[in-house]
Amino acid sequence: WVSHALRSNIAAKLESDDASSLLLASRHVLKGVCDGDLVLDRRNYLIVEDASPLERLLHAKTKLSGRHFLDLFLDADGRQRFLQFLHSEASPKASKTAIPPCLRIALQGADGPVS
Repeated sequence: WVSHALRSNIAAKLESDDASSLLLASRHVLKGVCDGDLVLDRRNYLIVEDASPLERLLHAKTKLSGRHFLDLFLDADGRQRFLQFLHSEASPKASKTAIPPCLRIALQGADGPVS
């Protein structure tokens, strides 16, 4: 039993390290082609980690890490479209071989709308 528990713990650690490496690599690629990138907690849409690219885009006066991302939307319609987009991408029916879809959103910046 102890051997099984140790193996399970090691496997979980390796999977966690792989996920962290994949996330870091993805963010590195995105920085080359996007104005910014952002990591959200999938359970509650809180902004996790550094959000300085978004802070720059929105001219935010405060740090956005730990804030609820959905509160930054300009309107309820945009927020709803974003949530539908996320749910459609998470569904098993979503095609993984086609060009990934995108969604343009408008957020409330310090100086007005930003999209």
